[in-house]
Amino acid sequence: MTTDEVLERDDRPTARPGRCHQAETWYEPTSLAPVAGRRFVRAMLELWHADDLCDVAELLTSELVTNVVRHAATPVSLALRWDVPRLRVAVGDGSPTLPVVATRATLGGGYGLRLVTRLATDWGVTPTPEGKVVWFVLDREESARA
Repeated sequence: MTTDEVLERDDRPTARPGRCHQAETWYEPTSLAPVAGRRFVRAMLELWHADDLCDVAELLTSELVTNVVRHAATPVSLALRWDVPRLRVAVGDGSPTLPVVATRATLGGGYGLRLVTRLATDWGVTPTPEGKVVWFVLDREESARA
């Protein structure tokens, strides 16, 4: 399954059809990738007038991109789909190894997916022919209630 197919996979109806935006990019697996990913997310959400989702979206994107850099060490794909009121972020890598939510975080790590499970409306992992895509969804309505 491609990143586009993963982004399209969400079959729940959205509040306002016709207001969908998409953007994607990729990074080499360096220590700069999480920073670049955060900046990309913020720039796109500001452009799309979804600034209210920036903080959580940046945090979760940074965690997922960091996981790719630390564990997969392959190029990182980052795709955003803003379909009001839902943001879907997909982070892909070239490793077929599926991530596991750590039962306990330590100084060495284990926070990333724990944060995703706690803060995202929904999340998951989709194997692809190239590796996998880890994705999360943020809903504007749920974000406003938090």
